[in-house]
Amino acid sequence: MSAEEGKGGPGGWTTMKIDPEIFEELGVRDPEELKREM
Repeated sequence: MSAEEGKGGPGGWTTMKIDPEIFEELGVRDPEELKREM
């Protein structure tokens, strides 16, 4: 968790619940998936 999360700053959007379809459209992977890989 970075200090930026929850403040609406860069990376803050990853904390919001977004439909998987939107992530696929943006070409972005689900943040939860990225956390599991790290």
